Amino acid sequence: AGLLKPAHAKPLIDVIRSVCDLPIHFHTHNTSSAQLATLHAMADAGCDVVDGCFAAWADGTSQPSLNAFIATMEGKPRDTLMDYKELELLDQYWAFVRDMYSIFESGMKAMTARVFDHQIPGGQYSNMYAQCRALGDAENWDSVLKMYRDVNDWCGDVVKVTPSSKSVGDIALFLLKQGITKEDFTDMKKMQALNWPQSAIELARGEMGFPHRGFPVEMQDAILKGQLKPLEGRPGDTLAPEDFAQIKKEMEEEFKRQPTDYDMNAFLMYPAVFRGYIKHIDKAGPLTTHLPSPAFFYGLDVGEKIEFEIPGASVAEAEANFDESAASSTVSLELARVGPLEHDDMRSVEWKMNGTSYVVKMKDTPTGKKKYDGPMADPSNKTHVSSSLPGVVANIAVKEGQSVKKDDVLFLVVAMKMEVIVRASADCTVAEICVEKEKEVVDGALLAKIKFA
Repeated sequence: AGLLKPAHAKPLIDVIRSVCDLPIHFHTHNTSSAQLATLHAMADAGCDVVDGCFAAWADGTSQPSLNAFIATMEGKPRDTLMDYKELELLDQYWAFVRDMYSIFESGMKAMTARVFDHQIPGGQYSNMYAQCRALGDAENWDSVLKMYRDVNDWCGDVVKVTPSSKSVGDIALFLLKQGITKEDFTDMKKMQALNWPQSAIELARGEMGFPHRGFPVEMQDAILKGQLKPLEGRPGDTLAPEDFAQIKKEMEEEFKRQPTDYDMNAFLMYPAVFRGYIKHIDKAGPLTTHLPSPAFFYGLDVGEKIEFEIPGASVAEAEANFDESAASSTVSLELARVGPLEHDDMRSVEWKMNGTSYVVKMKDTPTGKKKYDGPMADPSNKTHVSSSLPGVVANIAVKEGQSVKKDDVLFLVVAMKMEVIVRASADCTVAEICVEKEKEVVDGALLAKIKFA
């Protein structure tokens, strides 16, 4: 978050040096705009390594400028003896790369000392702003910052680093969507009635570790509801070893392909993200990852031509027998023509691949025309099960006609990596399931109808 102020540097270095002679490495983000001064203070105090960032990517929620640090250290006792001007050519390159990836930036226009109040880490600040916009709450960003601060205090002022910081952010966004205020934190009945995000449950159970003074009892009781017990000891002590042979077998069955070691590592660490990746590959084809980044992100203009390498002698061969180790060949691809919008929002698109023309039909629904086409829940009807946030129905855990108990899992809805488990509000029977798996839903969408026992 960049919370260390210049005056903190010497006392911190002194106390570390009193018990340790290992090199000290300092990393920070510059959300407050004050961290260049802190880098100087750390260097003056005897810190061995400080992190900076090429100027083209620096500041904001990133690190302080490496260029500026080197330039302003000139003439000081610990001068880096580097010439900041020699970084400029590299900086020009990174400026081009940043422009290419600009669509992923948070939209933060200026740095702010308010970070000392809400304590949101730099990387999460960017991610949460995008998450907030995806949930339709961009206009309530000020409320998000306040709620993050209040949730952080309610959780015991935890050390906020991935993944604990994400959990605090998930809780803040979730509570705002539910209309919860800081004053409701002491209303145990109201707090226990919520279907908490999975990351909140993992945090409260101690699956990410415990603060040195433990979590506040009120926070754990509200989230765990007396039904789940906190872990005892370090999470790693009770974590079962992975059976890599079994994982590989399960991945082969689920994804219908031979997983590489990279695939297995990605799946074990980020299963939902990996499933999303495979879903995209299945839709767009395995060669989508071979496209140049600008073409992948932005598409082509009419008349624009690109060239790229593929593993195989032809596109058809590479698609059919995808093998990264195959001899590569060069493909030329040009967007020749885009036809007018036709019936049912279809367009004819002409491509030229290695000089040969191909015409395909593509759906191109105008942005303003896209509306949710599913049923909405009636908030006054207790037999309606609704989604508490916009997202994707990642899992349907029940079938029509199935009897379930109170708090049994019905659905899993995922939005911007936030997972919310929808549970049964009472003993009941699932009368009708109103959505399909992978369906995009809106806040208040009807997921199912139930009959009370």
